[in-house]
Amino acid sequence: MESPLTLEVLKAIGQKDYAAAIAICDRALAGAPYDSSALMYKAMALTSAGRHADAIAVYDHAIAAAPTPKMKSSLHGTKAHALVKLGRAEEAIACAQWIPYLEPNDPLAWRSLAGIYIALHRAQDAIATFDACIARMPNEPHAYGCKADYLLEAGYPGAAVPLYDYAIRLAPQSSHFYVNRACACMKAGDRQGALATAWHAIQIDPKARDTLKTVSELKPLHADPEFMRLVG
Repeated sequence: MESPLTLEVLKAIGQKDYAAAIAICDRALAGAPYDSSALMYKAMALTSAGRHADAIAVYDHAIAAAPTPKMKSSLHGTKAHALVKLGRAEEAIACAQWIPYLEPNDPLAWRSLAGIYIALHRAQDAIATFDACIARMPNEPHAYGCKADYLLEAGYPGAAVPLYDYAIRLAPQSSHFYVNRACACMKAGDRQGALATAWHAIQIDPKARDTLKTVSELKPLHADPEFMRLVG
């Protein structure tokens, strides 16, 4: 269950009332200056308000107070993005490198580091990060899936397909990888491959129909009777 502080702050941020969100956090911090949640939400509100320079110092306090490696890792990620916004590229990279250091066996941590490189238009460093994740966790399907997702988004669907194949071999019951593989096949010009992969996704999880109907990469198939029969 979310704490009253969390609910109150997130409501204010959702309403884009960042001044109110910051005030709520300040009230909490007046009584508990090392409250990691209040520090985290204050930094989040400052970032959402575009006050990235002010957010940096708060992130530092939040990281110091964070009770778990996972929370520290997450805060390093959001601080790194604030540094990117400020044009402080090398500081952003140094900050982001803590993310997989703190959670070395979480593919999403490596993807967060890669995301900073992507934001800085350093594609080769992003690829090297994904490759380091795969080398560390060769039996983790999401290690391959994260790199495949990036390649698909970056416009290299043909290179993404074999990586989705690796992920599927390791997690054959994950419809998510099949859906994304179908998208990659379609973007690569393999219409039949997209249809066959969509069929597999539905066999594993009938709820995948809803996703297959809505992903933009598969919209060209909406005029295909075979695809429409598949997705209902």
